[in-house]
Amino acid sequence: MVRKEAPKTSLPQPSSASTIAIGCQGQYKLGPEGALRVPSTAAEAFCGGPCLAEANLVLGYVDAIMDSFRFYNGATIRDVRLTLDRGCGRSGGLRRVATPRR
Repeated sequence: MVRKEAPKTSLPQPSSASTIAIGCQGQYKLGPEGALRVPSTAAEAFCGGPCLAEANLVLGYVDAIMDSFRFYNGATIRDVRLTLDRGCGRSGGLRRVATPRR
């Protein structure tokens, strides 16, 4: 028997969605493939700017409506969040983090 989780009812509320959408350049946006292509020269701008906020907002929306979502590369919402946390965390810059193979 498969146990279903209770439906998620509240979506994350964007604090400044219009600013986020305008400020993040297209090549740094999180897409359906689950990859973020941010060169080391742009890591500080990505992690400290609107792109990180936009990625987290998108992840929150997807997680709120789809329990078991996987990107094209097999990554889960949790995988991408961990990558963002590690890449933009204490190290101060985005580092390449491998996606676990499934």
